[in-house]
Amino acid sequence: MPTQQAQAADAFLDVWYTSLTPLAFLGRSAEVFPEKAAIVYGDRRLTYREFAASATRLAHALRASGVRPGDRVAYLLPNIPEMLVAHFGVPLAGAVLVAINTRLAPEEVRYICDHSGAKLLVVDAGLHPTIAPVAGRLGTVTQIVTVVDEASGCRPDPAVGGLSYEELIARGADDPLPWSVADERS
Repeated sequence: MPTQQAQAADAFLDVWYTSLTPLAFLGRSAEVFPEKAAIVYGDRRLTYREFAASATRLAHALRASGVRPGDRVAYLLPNIPEMLVAHFGVPLAGAVLVAINTRLAPEEVRYICDHSGAKLLVVDAGLHPTIAPVAGRLGTVTQIVTVVDEASGCRPDPAVGGLSYEELIARGADDPLPWSVADERS
Protein backbone atom coordinates (compact mmCIF):
# COMPACT_ATOMS: atom_id res chain seq x y z
CA MET A 1 0.00 0.00 0.00
CA PRO A 2 1.43 3.41 -0.97
CA THR A 3 2.44 5.77 1.78
CA GLN A 4 0.68 9.07 2.34
CA GLN A 5 3.76 10.86 0.99
CA ALA A 6 3.73 8.76 -2.20
CA GLN A 7 0.02 9.45 -2.69
CA ALA A 8 0.62 13.19 -2.26
CA ALA A 9 3.46 13.08 -4.80
CA ASP A 10 1.25 11.23 -7.31
CA ALA A 11 -1.55 13.77 -6.83
CA PHE A 12 0.92 16.62 -7.34
CA LEU A 13 2.19 15.09 -10.58
CA ASP A 14 -1.34 14.50 -11.85
CA VAL A 15 -2.25 18.15 -11.31
CA TRP A 16 0.97 19.80 -12.46
CA TYR A 17 2.08 17.57 -15.30
CA THR A 18 2.24 19.41 -18.59
CA SER A 19 3.56 17.87 -21.77
CA LEU A 20 6.64 19.80 -22.88
CA THR A 21 6.91 18.48 -26.41
CA PRO A 22 7.18 20.80 -29.41
CA LEU A 23 3.71 19.65 -30.50
CA ALA A 24 2.27 20.69 -27.15
CA PHE A 25 4.00 24.06 -27.40
CA LEU A 26 2.54 24.67 -30.86
CA GLY A 27 -0.93 23.71 -29.67
CA ARG A 28 -0.62 26.03 -26.69
CA SER A 29 0.72 28.88 -28.83
CA ALA A 30 -2.20 28.47 -31.23
CA GLU A 31 -4.61 28.77 -28.30
CA VAL A 32 -2.88 31.59 -26.41
CA PHE A 33 -1.54 33.65 -29.35
CA PRO A 34 -3.79 32.69 -32.29
CA GLU A 35 -3.28 35.93 -34.23
CA LYS A 36 0.41 36.52 -33.46
CA ALA A 37 2.89 35.98 -36.29
CA ALA A 38 4.55 32.58 -36.02
CA ILE A 39 6.31 32.51 -39.39
CA VAL A 40 7.47 35.45 -41.49
CA TYR A 41 9.03 34.58 -44.83
CA GLY A 42 9.28 37.37 -47.37
CA ASP A 43 5.72 38.50 -47.99
CA ARG A 44 4.24 35.36 -46.42
CA ARG A 45 3.03 35.47 -42.84
CA LEU A 46 1.42 32.69 -40.86
CA THR A 47 -0.16 33.21 -37.46
CA TYR A 48 0.17 30.53 -34.79
CA ARG A 49 -3.39 29.42 -35.60
CA GLU A 50 -2.52 29.10 -39.30
CA PHE A 51 0.78 27.38 -38.50
CA ALA A 52 -0.95 24.82 -36.27
CA ALA A 53 -3.65 24.30 -38.91
CA SER A 54 -0.98 23.77 -41.59
CA ALA A 55 0.78 21.17 -39.43
CA THR A 56 -2.52 19.40 -38.81
CA ARG A 57 -3.39 19.42 -42.53
CA LEU A 58 0.03 17.98 -43.35
CA ALA A 59 -0.43 15.23 -40.75
CA HIS A 60 -3.84 14.34 -42.19
CA ALA A 61 -2.40 14.34 -45.72
CA LEU A 62 0.48 12.07 -44.75
CA ARG A 63 -1.87 9.60 -43.09
CA ALA A 64 -4.21 9.70 -46.09
CA SER A 65 -1.18 8.98 -48.32
CA GLY A 66 -0.42 5.80 -46.44
CA VAL A 67 2.19 7.08 -43.98
CA ARG A 68 1.81 5.18 -40.71
CA PRO A 69 3.26 5.67 -37.24
CA GLY A 70 6.99 4.97 -37.31
CA ASP A 71 7.34 5.49 -41.07
CA ARG A 72 10.08 7.83 -42.25
CA VAL A 73 9.28 10.93 -44.31
CA ALA A 74 12.30 12.59 -45.93
CA TYR A 75 12.41 16.32 -46.60
CA LEU A 76 14.90 17.98 -48.93
CA LEU A 77 13.90 21.62 -48.49
CA PRO A 78 15.73 24.84 -47.74
CA ASN A 79 14.59 27.02 -44.83
CA ILE A 80 11.09 27.77 -46.10
CA PRO A 81 7.78 27.66 -44.19
CA GLU A 82 6.93 24.17 -45.46
CA MET A 83 10.07 22.83 -43.77
CA LEU A 84 9.07 24.32 -40.44
CA VAL A 85 5.55 22.92 -40.85
CA ALA A 86 7.13 19.50 -41.48
CA HIS A 87 8.91 19.62 -38.13
CA PHE A 88 5.47 19.58 -36.50
CA GLY A 89 3.21 17.89 -39.07
CA VAL A 90 5.34 14.78 -39.60
CA PRO A 91 5.55 13.87 -35.89
CA LEU A 92 1.87 14.76 -35.49
CA ALA A 93 1.16 12.00 -38.03
CA GLY A 94 3.26 9.68 -35.88
CA ALA A 95 6.02 9.52 -38.48
CA VAL A 96 9.71 10.35 -38.24
CA LEU A 97 11.11 13.37 -40.08
CA VAL A 98 14.33 12.75 -42.01
CA ALA A 99 15.67 16.24 -42.75
CA ILE A 100 18.25 16.04 -45.54
CA ASN A 101 20.99 18.62 -46.04
CA THR A 102 20.26 20.56 -49.23
CA ARG A 103 23.97 20.69 -50.14
CA LEU A 104 24.43 16.96 -50.56
CA ALA A 105 25.16 15.23 -53.86
CA PRO A 106 22.45 13.13 -55.56
CA GLU A 107 23.99 9.80 -54.48
CA GLU A 108 24.24 10.99 -50.88
CA VAL A 109 20.56 11.96 -50.89
CA ARG A 110 19.66 8.57 -52.38
CA TYR A 111 21.71 6.79 -49.72
CA ILE A 112 20.02 8.71 -46.88
CA CYS A 113 16.55 7.99 -48.28
CA ASP A 114 17.30 4.30 -48.72
CA HIS A 115 19.23 3.86 -45.47
CA SER A 116 16.53 5.62 -43.41
CA GLY A 117 13.76 3.67 -45.12
CA ALA A 118 11.94 6.86 -46.11
CA LYS A 119 8.54 6.10 -47.59
CA LEU A 120 7.90 9.59 -48.94
CA LEU A 121 10.28 12.31 -50.15
CA VAL A 122 9.28 15.98 -50.17
CA VAL A 123 11.65 18.06 -52.29
CA ASP A 124 11.89 21.72 -53.29
CA ALA A 125 11.53 22.36 -57.03
CA GLY A 126 14.85 24.21 -56.89
CA LEU A 127 16.49 20.97 -55.78
CA HIS A 128 15.11 18.84 -58.60
CA PRO A 129 18.56 18.83 -60.26
CA THR A 130 19.77 16.96 -57.17
CA ILE A 131 16.96 14.40 -57.24
CA ALA A 132 16.50 13.89 -60.99
CA PRO A 133 19.60 11.65 -61.46
CA VAL A 134 18.51 9.27 -58.68
CA ALA A 135 14.69 9.56 -58.69
CA GLY A 136 14.27 6.20 -60.41
CA ARG A 137 16.66 4.46 -58.01
CA LEU A 138 15.16 5.43 -54.67
CA GLY A 139 14.66 2.01 -53.11
CA THR A 140 12.14 2.72 -50.35
CA VAL A 141 10.53 5.98 -51.50
CA THR A 142 7.11 5.29 -52.99
CA GLN A 143 6.11 8.91 -53.58
CA ILE A 144 7.94 12.14 -54.40
CA VAL A 145 6.21 15.41 -53.55
CA THR A 146 7.39 18.76 -54.92
CA VAL A 147 7.17 22.07 -53.08
CA VAL A 148 7.33 25.18 -55.25
CA ASP A 149 8.72 28.15 -53.35
CA GLU A 150 7.28 31.12 -55.23
CA ALA A 151 10.05 33.36 -53.90
CA SER A 152 12.73 31.24 -55.62
CA GLY A 153 11.16 31.30 -59.06
CA CYS A 154 12.11 27.64 -59.64
CA ARG A 155 9.73 25.37 -61.52
CA PRO A 156 9.40 21.58 -61.14
CA ASP A 157 11.36 19.27 -63.45
CA PRO A 158 8.88 16.90 -65.15
CA ALA A 159 11.57 14.18 -65.08
CA VAL A 160 11.22 13.96 -61.29
CA GLY A 161 7.47 13.40 -61.45
CA GLY A 162 5.30 12.90 -58.38
CA LEU A 163 2.73 15.09 -56.70
CA SER A 164 2.72 18.78 -55.97
CA TYR A 165 2.61 19.78 -52.30
CA GLU A 166 -0.90 21.13 -52.85
CA GLU A 167 -2.03 17.74 -54.21
CA LEU A 168 -0.56 16.02 -51.15
CA ILE A 169 -2.37 18.37 -48.76
CA ALA A 170 -5.64 17.90 -50.68
CA ARG A 171 -5.42 14.14 -50.01
CA GLY A 172 -5.90 14.80 -46.31
CA ALA A 173 -8.94 17.05 -46.70
CA ASP A 174 -11.39 14.19 -46.11
CA ASP A 175 -9.34 12.42 -43.44
CA PRO A 176 -11.80 11.38 -40.74
CA LEU A 177 -9.27 11.43 -37.90
CA PRO A 178 -10.61 13.95 -35.38
CA TRP A 179 -7.31 14.94 -33.81
CA SER A 180 -5.65 18.28 -33.46
CA VAL A 181 -2.15 19.62 -32.86
CA ALA A 182 -2.54 19.10 -29.13
CA ASP A 183 -3.35 15.38 -29.62
CA GLU A 184 -0.02 13.57 -29.98
CA ARG A 185 -1.08 10.10 -31.09
CA SER A 186 1.51 7.76 -32.52
